[in-house]
Amino acid sequence: MTWNYRVVKEKKLTETEQEYEDFRVVEVYYNDIGEIEAWSDCPDIILKDWDDYEDLKETAKAVVHAFSEPVLIVNGVNLEECKEGVNE
Repeated sequence: MTWNYRVVKEKKLTETEQEYEDFRVVEVYYNDIGEIEAWSDCPDIILKDWDDYEDLKETAKAVVHAFSEPVLIVNGVNLEECKEGVNE
């Protein structure tokens, strides 16, 4: 199994039922044929509390690389590649 960081987009509702879009970086895990197997939604801890400077630096590079990949859309518990533009 391999993994990387990816940007995901999710449509959410406010308390007053107004729709808005939420973007975040998550860990995405792939099976042996490259299909998304699972994902971990902990964006607030990705760049937090590292005890090694070089590890933090490499993680930050991997997060930046996520922005060069297609955005994924949250569909229930699954992720799908975004077919439209990021802001549509």
